[in-house]
Amino acid sequence: MKSAVFSILFVIFGLALLAQDYGEKVFAPDASAGNYFGIAVALDSDYALIGASGARNELTDGEGGVAYFFKKVEGEWKFLQKIMEPDIYDWAGYGSCVDISPEYAIIRCSPLGKLRYRAGVH
Repeated sequence: MKSAVFSILFVIFGLALLAQDYGEKVFAPDASAGNYFGIAVALDSDYALIGASGARNELTDGEGGVAYFFKKVEGEWKFLQKIMEPDIYDWAGYGSCVDISPEYAIIRCSPLGKLRYRAGVH
């Protein structure tokens, strides 16, 4: 009996999740497969910082990762800036961990990279 009740509750809960409206989707302006856009997300009021640890970094001509800065304007997320580290190597995982406050943005490399736990404050 307990198993049947659990199964029924699981189905009801699952259907409730499917019916949720999760709001507006945000996309990288230069989206590409394998860039891991959204691997890390930080929100502060009307600002969002979204990491993409496999995205192309034009400063190094490689896939070291970047972060994207957005602002919510009249209910829609508008792209503001792509943040890149000038001395990062391919697959460093820059953008794998992000955080923002009203004054700062912190973007970190993956702990598995050569630049272990390196962070940039912008």
